[in-house]
Amino acid sequence: MAEPIEAPRVGGCYLIRLCSGELRCWRFEGREPHGLGWWRDEETGLSFSEASLMYAWQIEGRADGRAPDGGGSEASGSAGHVPEAVPPAAVVKPAGVPAAGACDG
Repeated sequence: MAEPIEAPRVGGCYLIRLCSGELRCWRFEGREPHGLGWWRDEETGLSFSEASLMYAWQIEGRADGRAPDGGGSEASGSAGHVPEAVPPAAVVKPAGVPAAGACDG
């Protein structure tokens, strides 16, 4: 397993473990001024914000062959929170991702 990272770097590709145990490669596209991070699923090409994710996930490490960014706390997200600013129709889930509620932790 890759070493944990402190914060994802823009353009970096990361190995993500979903609550189901599935591993995905996501590229970090950056943060909005109010802190929301944006990612692109490398398999599907879909971009999405952390706020739109409906399941728990964790960054396992870099997936692009580069050294990890350093030790410390791991970045992760949690299911069940979609801010009011994101209408349900705007929620994008990458293909092959379990439906909301499929992972109860």
